Amino acid sequence: MNRNPLAGLALATTLTLGAAAPAGAALTFTFEYRDVNVGFNDPAQGAIRRQALEETAALLSGLFPGLTANITLEVDGSETRDGTLAAAGSRLRPDCIIGFGDRGIVGVKALGGEDINGATADGTVTVNFEDVIWDFDDTIDIPNAFDFKSTMLHELLHAMGFANSLVEADGRDSCGRRPPSQGGFRPFDDFLGDTSQDVISASGVVDAARWARIRVGGTGSAGTLWRGDNARALNNGDPVPMYSPTSFSQGSSISHVDTDFYTQQEILMEHATTPGPGARTLTGIEVGILRDIGFTSVGTSGGGGGTGNRICANPNAAIPDNNTAGLISPLNVTLAGNISDLNVSINASHTFVGDLTFSLTQVSTGRTVRLINRPGSGGCGGDSIAVTLDDSAAANADDTCSNAPALSGSLRPTEPLSQFNGSELSGEWRLAFADNAAADTGLLSQWCLIPET
Repeated sequence: MNRNPLAGLALATTLTLGAAAPAGAALTFTFEYRDVNVGFNDPAQGAIRRQALEETAALLSGLFPGLTANITLEVDGSETRDGTLAAAGSRLRPDCIIGFGDRGIVGVKALGGEDINGATADGTVTVNFEDVIWDFDDTIDIPNAFDFKSTMLHELLHAMGFANSLVEADGRDSCGRRPPSQGGFRPFDDFLGDTSQDVISASGVVDAARWARIRVGGTGSAGTLWRGDNARALNNGDPVPMYSPTSFSQGSSISHVDTDFYTQQEILMEHATTPGPGARTLTGIEVGILRDIGFTSVGTSGGGGGTGNRICANPNAAIPDNNTAGLISPLNVTLAGNISDLNVSINASHTFVGDLTFSLTQVSTGRTVRLINRPGSGGCGGDSIAVTLDDSAAANADDTCSNAPALSGSLRPTEPLSQFNGSELSGEWRLAFADNAAADTGLLSQWCLIPET
């Protein structure tokens, strides 16, 4: 399957628009669009692209309640690097201070610090429009398209400080100082280490031999681990494996959670992504990492879709037309725990949603819950589904019918998901889906379990 890296740069790359934050939020973004007649200023697509980026910034603002700052980013959509979707980062301090004080201009301003950049933009964003098919709305149903808003959330979090500056094998810092000399690093670097200790001392000296080993240690505990208390508390007390491939990848290694290890979870800050719907929420471990680096009020949702663990299947399977037997998409869950609450998200394209039924079965118990049963009593002619099924939602999915998507946001399932409460999460789950009438067709892109245990 095609996978494209999501690169987080320590120093990444302008008509000015300001993204309005959600009500009650005060973190805002001003984007300076620098491309000319291409990218974000393309005569045909520029307005749609700018709007999607502005909406993404508003989603990001909702992740950080209580912050009061405006961040200015230079944006360039003329990027043409094959295999790269996008990149973003913060400009760094020019004075090479010792220790872990350089969180980047974006992070400093976001947390209420001095704007030492003046009129200069605080960071940069680049996007590849030439080589990548993007879907800009909330229903990701364009064939082979990447989720633009998910990717931009990912990149903007890199600019906020979710990125390392310790890169070189010899342990030198960004100003060229090598161990045993003290160096200057980002707060992110302060929490990196192995199973026994941090790789940088409190005084800023890198254990060069340890770093040379773990930066390319591979997946799991052999590679670089995140040792911060907040992330460990949200990871069953264990350090969090970070992406540490055996061949170091500039801009990807260490700055991402190790999704070769966390294969059962949909993670926003992963090192690569695939076409189709992407994560737009944070898992607990990502929340913990952000809290460790100073964003103590960070929440877990940027505008819907659930919180905590998201365990997903990406079948990208055609829904057989007028076939009541339908298909089954399996999902094997290794994450253990007794379920206290369960939501389910479904992303599917279809030209007449009233034809569709969805049911969830837990194989270990044999229990089946009907999730969606032909909305509008079979008469919903709206297109597509991008919904989170939640027992606490106000409206029922079967009684809802809009246009595109026909079902979106949070809706109640046909039968309560609370029937799974108290059961063991791990094991095989199956989503059955079927089209019960002729003429209209569609595709099941992704479905996710969103459990609390």
